[in-house]
This record gives sequence, C-alpha cells and structure tokens, in this order.
Amino acid sequence: MRKIMAVIDIGSKNTKLLVGEMTNNKFNTLSISESETKGIKKGQITSEEELQATIETVLNDSESKLNLPIKKLIAIIPSYDLEFTIGEAKIEIESETIKGSDISRSILESYKGIVPDNMELVNAIPMSFKLDNNEVVNDPKNMISKTLSIKTLLMMSPKNNVYKILSILDKLNLDIVDISIDAVGDYYTFKNDKTNKGVTAIINIGHSKTTISIFNKGIITNLSNIEIGSRNIDNDIAYIYKVDLNTAIKLKEEFAFAHPSLSSIKDDIEVLSKDNKTVVINNQEISKVVYSRLKEILQKTKKELNHLTKREINYIIVTGGITEMSGFEKTLNSVYQKSASVGIINELGVRNNKYSSVIGLIKWYNELELLKDKDYSIFSLDEQQEFSGISNKVDNDSVINKFFSYFID
Repeated sequence: MRKIMAVIDIGSKNTKLLVGEMTNNKFNTLSISESETKGIKKGQITSEEELQATIETVLNDSESKLNLPIKKLIAIIPSYDLEFTIGEAKIEIESETIKGSDISRSILESYKGIVPDNMELVNAIPMSFKLDNNEVVNDPKNMISKTLSIKTLLMMSPKNNVYKILSILDKLNLDIVDISIDAVGDYYTFKNDKTNKGVTAIINIGHSKTTISIFNKGIITNLSNIEIGSRNIDNDIAYIYKVDLNTAIKLKEEFAFAHPSLSSIKDDIEVLSKDNKTVVINNQEISKVVYSRLKEILQKTKKELNHLTKREINYIIVTGGITEMSGFEKTLNSVYQKSASVGIINELGVRNNKYSSVIGLIKWYNELELLKDKDYSIFSLDEQQEFSGISNKVDNDSVINKFFSYFID
C-alpha cells in the first residue's frame, strides 16, 4: 500500500493543505494548495462560515490536482495553553514476540485516567519501552518478552482549542485521523541524527505569532508562543509610509531586504498611499524598518529560550516564511552570533520554510505508524490503483500532466 497522507494547517494568514507520500522513508510531494484564511483574526475564529469556505477552497484545489477526493487528513491545532505530563503503563504480551498491536495497546494504556475532563489529548509520544528483563529499547517490535512497559509524553490542549477546528472539519465530512501541533511538524522536517542526540530549539516566525519549542532527544519538552510575527512588519511599513496593508506586504516581499547591508540607497520605488498620493520609498530606509522589527522578534525569542530550558541547547533552527527573505541570515547572526541557523527544506515542490509544519507532520505520522506496524493512506486501494494507472495516459486531463503543470506554474 502506498503511504499517502494529507495535512491541513489553518493559519492566521493562509491555510495550507499538503498531500504527500512516504516511500522508503523519503518524502514526495503530491500536491500543495494554499489560500488566504478568512474567518480568523488574531488566532481566534470570527466566522465559521468564512473559515469553512477557506477550507473548501484548498480542498477543491487539491482534489482538482490529484483528480481524487480527499476525505482523511491530519489537522494542526493551536498550540496555546498546552500542558505536558508523563504517562506510564505495563501490559502482558499474549504472543511469543511483541507486535505492533501490542505497542498500540501500551500507548493507549499509558494515558488512561490521566487526561482531565477540560483537556483533550493531542499526542501520546512514546519515550521508551522496557522489556521484562529491564532492557530499555526504542522499538520493541519482534522482541521476546512476557511484558512491555512504556513511558510516554502526553501533550494536552484545552478542549475548546481542539473542538472549534475539528467541528468545522467535521461539517465538511472530513475524517481526522490524527491531530498535532505545528512545532512537532517543524522538528520532524529538520530532524536528523544530531538533533536526536541533544537539545534542539525550533523557532517558527509565523504571521501573527512566533512559536519557540524545545526538544530533548527528539521529544518535545516545552513550548511558548510570543504574540509577534511578520504581521508586525507589515503594520510597520503600512503605518510609516501610510499605505494599505496589501501594498505593505508587497513592498516587504518584493522590494525590502531583511538586512540593510544588502540594500541600496540609490534604489527608490513609487507607490500610492491610502489617500491616493504618490509616496517615494527608499530601498535602504524600508530595509531598516524591516531589520528593526525582525531584530526585536529574534531578541524576544532569545530571551524566551532562557525561560524554557536550563539545559545547554545544541541546535537552534529558525523557520517560517519570513526566513526566506533575502538577508534574513545576516539579521539572525546579528542576534544569535551564528549559534542559530535557518532551516533548509530540500523537498521538491515545497522548498519554502512556510511549509515546514505540514511536511514534518507527514514524516512524524509515518514514523508513528511504522512503530505500530500499520499501513495507512488517505486513498483506498482502488483509488491508489486509479491514481497510479492514470499516470500512464498522455491526455491533457491526466493526473501526471496536472502534477507537472502544477510545478511548472
């Protein structure tokens, strides 16, 4: 069975839907759809109807590219007010060797009776397994033992945070196979042998908030959200030059630099202000505006890291769409003195850090299902055969033509 999964990320600025496939632990993009989010303001749902229409837009776009309906997905939920605790359990093994179903059963037992009534379990993350001879292992499948003990990290969220999103997805007849938070996805996008051995901090500068998360040997241990992001840069430009927000965003993305050393004092651009007057904007001056706010954001993250962990941090990785801005690494070094680095995504079709959360959650889900010895796919076997078979056709409506035209576009 082909391992195909979809992840939806409903952000304050844009909603993204990624469909990807894991083959031999390698990620392949099948489709990526994105639309401006409507119905959310400052992280709060203001109109369920508008938000539902936004989700329908990305669903329809993705289904058009794949020529198959999407009915199952992983949903990213807000990471506000999370609580962490440890779960433990010990189960009897009925067969001679430990199976994936035993691992699933041990995970389930580890959080029974622990989650408070006002909270919803987001993830139960296996930390370690212990056999009856007290040997501690990461993956006990096919090992001989009469019992299996497990220790899990339980991540819980207020029910209100979870159900608001899930209820809207349910109205669209979508089957939510799992939920998680953006920080877990970010880690799994940049995960490697080195990050698995030490303490890693992930900083995701989003539109309305910046998330700072701490991982110890691949297990999330703490998280914090700062209510500042790239939106503040847009607001600064709009206020200083008296232009509308759309013009400010375009100036940030197409004209300004993240560090003024790359800018030119001789380069100007003319735009219309909100009162329809011509405004001349200098490249170096607007880059200083961007640099000032970016530096403030990074300084706040550096301060927050000191509150989140007392351990020595081996790696600090910064992600989010704003990190793609030319000169961002220079600004990052001016605050972190090269102790932090910008994340690099090499996946075809999604080579942009704004996709780090959705890419990583497909990798995370793949690893979790491998541990449980399960196969998964959002498409049935018949649909997978249809998906694979259509690629042999050469007509203009074939999936493969749509697939390549999407990348060309």
